[in-house]
Amino acid sequence: MPSLIDAARTARPPEDVDRAVGDVRASYVAEGRAPEGAGQVANVVTYYDLVTDFYEWGWGQSFHFAVRRPGDTLASAIDAHEAWLGHEAGMRDGVRALDLGCGVGGPMRFLARTTGAHITGVNLNETQIARARARAAAEGLADRIEVVKADFAALPFPDASVDVVYAIEATCHAPDRGAVFREAFRVLRPGGRLVGYEWCTTPAYDAGNAEHVRVVKEIEEGNALPPSIPTGAVDAAIVAAGFTLMEGRDVAAECHPDTPWYMALEGDGGWRAWPRGRVGRSVTGVAVKVMETMRIAPRGSTEVSALLNRAADGLVAGGRLGVFTPMYRFSAVKPA
Repeated sequence: MPSLIDAARTARPPEDVDRAVGDVRASYVAEGRAPEGAGQVANVVTYYDLVTDFYEWGWGQSFHFAVRRPGDTLASAIDAHEAWLGHEAGMRDGVRALDLGCGVGGPMRFLARTTGAHITGVNLNETQIARARARAAAEGLADRIEVVKADFAALPFPDASVDVVYAIEATCHAPDRGAVFREAFRVLRPGGRLVGYEWCTTPAYDAGNAEHVRVVKEIEEGNALPPSIPTGAVDAAIVAAGFTLMEGRDVAAECHPDTPWYMALEGDGGWRAWPRGRVGRSVTGVAVKVMETMRIAPRGSTEVSALLNRAADGLVAGGRLGVFTPMYRFSAVKPA
């Protein structure tokens, strides 16, 4: 796990941090909304250069939310969240799977260990690719995990060459969700499974409600997302790609009222949780500003921290309003 000093330095060259975070923010300000197309792809690569160390410092190796129930730790809930994918898709020894947007590979390593499947991670960010490869090797999983630099809307794999395609809160970064699902359909063998979790607006979202719109824009900007889509649009895109949809459900509703999914961003107990909570994020922002002033951290690192803080505030607000979910779960099959 990186230290806060490591996180504040980011994976960008020190002289480039200020410009890079400025570019990410400017792309939203200039358009008045989330960027689309090639600009969105470039935005995401830059964004993860800036925030990956912060994510690892605050979240560990799996950058996603999970259904929480009383007594669950975030770690145990995340394991269960990932385990569902392996179970639902029938992952086991001999199965070949693709992880779309694999990050630094935490879920990929968990599933390779627990199911025995061979998993190929797809990612465009070279920093994350290097870390995912190194950690797989360090954990003795190099024979079951490989990581490929590729756009998940243009996969470099033959038709009908894999058994499972999954994604965990990653395809929300795609400018065109339909293109991603069509590529998944192409590379899956007949009878293969597509499973995952998606970030979406819920049926409670009202585009005529200024507060709803403000909160979702805050989520988009803070997480380098294209325009958000509703849950129904995910279902429609999966079916339009040729799949038979087996399940499309917002499992955020399964969290106990005392342990909502956004509790992870409010501080949920234990020393490991404090950087994610409201107070911890505030303290982190001050500490990063001090480091930047003292030139321990590069110019622009304070704005990176602030960007992530706004993202977290937006997600908490979206969860409380019930207008946004980070875990719209889908399961689909390619007809035999």
